Amino acid sequence: MKVDELVEMRAGVCDGQPCVKGWRLPVKFVY
Repeated sequence: MKVDELVEMRAGVCDGQPCVKGWRLPVKFVY
């Protein structure tokens, strides 16, 4: 998955906890 595609995502699950995607965060914080 490309970083640009991750930025398009709004909400997701990070390490089993709900998190908000769509911000330009480092990939290590996205996963």
